[in-house]
This record gives sequence, structure tokens and C-alpha cells, in this order.
Amino acid sequence: MRKLILSTLLLLCAYISLSQDRFIQFDKTRYERGDTISVSCHLPSYKADDIHLATMYLFVENIDTKQKWSYRYPMLEGLSNADLIIDSTISQGRYAFTFQVRKQFFGVNGNTKNTNGSQLNYVMQTKNSQSHFDKINTDRNGRFVLKDLLFEDTCNFIFSIAKLNRDPLQVTIRTPLDSAFTSDTSLTKIIYIGQQIQTITKEKEESYQADQHSFLSMNTLPEVVVSGRYKSKIEQFNETYSTGLFSNLSEKIFDGMEDTRISSNQNIFLFLEGRVPDLQIVLLNGVYYLHWREGQTFTTKKSTLSNVDVFVDERLIDRVTADIINPNEVAMIKIIPPPAYLTSLGGKGAIAIYSKRDITNAPNTNKNAFKIFGYSPLVARWK
Repeated sequence: MRKLILSTLLLLCAYISLSQDRFIQFDKTRYERGDTISVSCHLPSYKADDIHLATMYLFVENIDTKQKWSYRYPMLEGLSNADLIIDSTISQGRYAFTFQVRKQFFGVNGNTKNTNGSQLNYVMQTKNSQSHFDKINTDRNGRFVLKDLLFEDTCNFIFSIAKLNRDPLQVTIRTPLDSAFTSDTSLTKIIYIGQQIQTITKEKEESYQADQHSFLSMNTLPEVVVSGRYKSKIEQFNETYSTGLFSNLSEKIFDGMEDTRISSNQNIFLFLEGRVPDLQIVLLNGVYYLHWREGQTFTTKKSTLSNVDVFVDERLIDRVTADIINPNEVAMIKIIPPPAYLTSLGGKGAIAIYSKRDITNAPNTNKNAFKIFGYSPLVARWK
């Protein structure tokens, strides 16, 4: 009986070890440029231990040239999958793929200097132009935490003060997933690009160690680009931050940098009322609906339909409310008559709101907008 129990325990330990060793599955280990590397990660113990959300890191290094790439993917219920399309620019050679898992999901830790114990508004604007608006409370030291955020590639975060405040908002943030950590689950696999590459031995594969710090330092927050011109501040701002279809438009501009009339209102729509003759603003159940007049009548009869899109920092806002941005944080408002051609429904008009950002060589005192790297696309080109 004791022998049976001992044998069972040995088999169980062997199975657990085997499962851990194979928690990463490749479709193959030798590829050509243009192929797709498909990776599957499965950690059933995470689901059994109620670890619903985690993060899988992939550190890639060319063993010969030491060139590095870094990726991270969401892990839900112990599962994660990813595809990397090998670009034609990837050299033939041997590559170490190191996988590490962190029992933490993406989030943002922040701190404010002048809003202790109050409420902040924030807008998340993803790369595919989706927007999410919400509020967060700060503690008495001005700290706040945004937990369990899931977005692909990069996302713009814009913070504003929920109540009217004359002082410029100053926010500092950090993303814990960009810092070093200790992984309880790690595995390195060697893959080969090209048919003539010599196979590395199993011993060297197992002894390979990825320098985690050198990979994580690759994910840094972009700095705000500043510039100065011998023009008015609003002209400088418009030239610097109006991009693509938002530039070269026949628009009316309201200045929020040197003119205090925007910041003196409780919200931007109260400021706009009466200042744009062809614009009708309807408030219904806390949501603003905007209508553009054609001739003597408004084109939209129903108050629950809008024919004017609203953008904050050139990202479309799905639900237009009074507190999408604090008036004190507004640098510029553009009113663009239809057809603006800023969305697929090009016949609409548009209101483009821009948050304050630095346009001089002086230190930026209005730090409330950030571009943050989130999770890597589940299907991406490796180059």
C-alpha cells in the first residue's frame, strides 16, 4: 500500500513537472520569414487557484547579435495565445523566446499634487478610437489606482478635475507592469529563422537567462514634444497638435490658453451655448445632444439623435456629458461645420476639444495627458 502511495506521488510530481515544462506550446521551432509563430500558454493551476487575471511576458533575443524585443499579453483563467508574423527584416539566426508570467494585470498608479481627497475625471482613448469615460477618487495624499485595464497597443489617458479648479492639474503616473518582478513560472525556447541555422543544444537552451531589466526598460512613456514659434499661443498650439483631417479645416476656434472665458464656465457646453449660431445643444438625462442647423431649421428632429460628433484630443467621445473635460484644462475648441468628414459618417459637423499641453521650451506645468503602452496585439508583425 505504501509503495502504491509513493508511486502515485512520484507520478503526480512528474506530471506537474511535465505540465510546467510544457505550459508554452509552439506550433514548430524552425521558421522562415513571412511565417507566423503561434504560441499557446496554458496554466491550469492558475484557474484552480482563482487567479483569474495575469500577464504573460515574452522576451525575444537574437542569441548572436543580442538584439531584443519585448511583448506582453493578457492571461485570462490561465490561458493566453499570441501570433507573431515574422517580418522580412528579421535576420536569419537563433532566437531565445523567454516566457515569464506575472500574477498581476495591467493598471495605473497615479498621484496628484493639488487634488488631495477629491475626484478626478479621466478619459481613456484607445488606438482604434474607442473612448471610455469614468471617475476616480484620490486619497488624502492625492494617490489613486486604476485596476484591471485591458487595451491593445497604446492608449491616451486624459485626466481633469471634477470640480472647477483654477490651479493647473498635475498628475504623475506609473504602470507597475513596466517594473521588474519575480516570476514563479518561466520557460525559454530556442527557435530558428532559416533552414541552415545550426541547432542549439538542449543544455544551452535550459541555461539561457533573459536579462529582465534590459527588456523592461524598452517600455517607456513617450515625452511631450514641445516647440516654440513666433506666433500667438493658440496658433502655435493649433499647428503643433492639430493632425491629419483635423488640420486645414474651415473651422471656428475658441482660445482657452489666453482667453479665460472657457475656464470661467462650469462646462464647455454652457460656454458654447449662444456662441455658435448654427449649433443647438440639448441636455437630456445628463447627456448632451448636438444638432447643426441647415437654413432656418435643424436637420435632426429628435433630441436623442446628434449630427455633430465630439472629439477630445482628436479621439471620438461616445457619450457626451458635461464633465468629459474640465473647462480649466481646455486649450482650444474647434467648431467644424458639416460635412467634417472626420468619421465614416462624413456629413456630420464636429466639435474638437484639445487639452492644454506645453508649446514652449519652459517646463510643462500642466501634466494631465499621457500615452501609455498596454498589452501587445494578439496578432502582430515581428520586425
